[in-house]
Amino acid sequence: MRLLVDENGDGRADKVTTFADDFKTLVSGVAAGVLARKGDVYFTCIPNLWLLRDTNGDGVADFRKSLAEGFGVHISSGGHDLHGLKFGPDGKLYFSIADRGLDVIAGNRHLVNPDSGAVLRCNPDGSDLELFATGLRNPQELAFDQFGNLFTGDNNGDGGDKARWLYVVEGGEYGWRLGWQQQPKLGAWNEELLWEMQPTNKAAYLIPPVGHVGHGPAGLAFYPGTGMPPEYNNHFFMCDFPGGVNTFAVRTRGAGFELTDLRPFMSEIYPVDVDFGPRGGVYVLDWVEGWEKTGKGRLYRLFEEKSSSDPAVAQTRKLLAEGFDKRSVDELGGLLSHVDMRVRQEAQFALAAKGLEATNLLAQIALNSANELARVHAIWALGQIGRTTPSVYAVLIPLFDDATYPEIRAQTARVIGDARYSPAFANLARASQDPIPRVRYFGLIGLGKLGSADGLEAIVQALRDNNDADPYLRHAAVMALTWLNDINAIETLTHDSSAAVRMAALLTMRRLGRP
Repeated sequence: MRLLVDENGDGRADKVTTFADDFKTLVSGVAAGVLARKGDVYFTCIPNLWLLRDTNGDGVADFRKSLAEGFGVHISSGGHDLHGLKFGPDGKLYFSIADRGLDVIAGNRHLVNPDSGAVLRCNPDGSDLELFATGLRNPQELAFDQFGNLFTGDNNGDGGDKARWLYVVEGGEYGWRLGWQQQPKLGAWNEELLWEMQPTNKAAYLIPPVGHVGHGPAGLAFYPGTGMPPEYNNHFFMCDFPGGVNTFAVRTRGAGFELTDLRPFMSEIYPVDVDFGPRGGVYVLDWVEGWEKTGKGRLYRLFEEKSSSDPAVAQTRKLLAEGFDKRSVDELGGLLSHVDMRVRQEAQFALAAKGLEATNLLAQIALNSANELARVHAIWALGQIGRTTPSVYAVLIPLFDDATYPEIRAQTARVIGDARYSPAFANLARASQDPIPRVRYFGLIGLGKLGSADGLEAIVQALRDNNDADPYLRHAAVMALTWLNDINAIETLTHDSSAAVRMAALLTMRRLGRP
């Protein structure tokens, strides 16, 4: 396993070292995903998620650990592997497994999902591994947008169905099962149009796709904000294998999203990965001839001279090359409003690592900054600090009433709910009735995580108000009822006058494995 190091920040490797010389003894398959950060290298290779660490800076891993084992319990199609490594806005590591499934024991947790693909997440040290979403076929890569929303492209079954663009939410079930692949015409997957969008897809137990993009989703990246023309701001770039690279954006629709500005970016290639480098422009990996395994490959860099020479590109490149750990709290706070998402995230993580030393500044930014994205990153950083110092969460409570940006209310509910911060019960209950669906979504999720039966009234009211119109709000309410796990209350809801409430009770029983 080779590690290429750019020591002077000119975008070219000056040093090539052997990071793991006994690589064959580490793995029993092909490494499918690699993610490097601050001397740590995470890589996925069925059946393991691995962590390699270079503790003395000599370019060779002297610490190696399997963080989780048990991925790939089925034979499946080629390329249906373990991949998609990405750090989320909460500082956790997210990754995906295709429909080869999993049966994983990690610490005191036993995760079983043998018949579909999934998205998982854990802490950087591998602890607290959890299933985040299920029912996928082959999600090759994951991408977060500027507000921390997680998306993936899921490959179709080559049976007349379409590839799906998915908004991946906690607890989300997306419908695919490996068994459909062996059924004539993909069985119920096609018969019931489980891959379709609303209103054609009527299956209430799964979340429909945001849209259909291409036929073979592979590599995926979100434009971080520097090095490309302004027309690509807030755009995703996704490889469509074989064929080319598409670019598109999303816009809010209820508590979810819809596709917008879908167009081809590069064509007539066999693209398998796409990413953004610090020099500006976009990098595309081309397999040249595809499945025949000829050993060929090309790496393209596509750029516009004017955009790549923007001073913000050079500044971003310099910041990323120098790192963030030695920067002052004030400097890091200023970088939370940087135009490049990579800089903002690294500044956020560095502030979170400083703990209480950074809390006052983060609170000021979260409460008072004129920059919405800086406020969002400050909220996320306070959420990270709060895991070891829960009193920090009290700083966020006033943001439930922010009248300027609904997104601030949504992110506050998200972080407070994830923290299970019980003093905010009344705030989450109020958020679950917010006029903005996205705020309602995170309010409902948060109420469920608190696990208090006192939240039942607000959850049921949200279901009545939604009346099955928005599948994400229904999902959030069902997850809340599932976490409450009050069987007597759920059985009572099966007799409710509202069909939407009765449906939610049914879906909750399904999740709980009840008759």
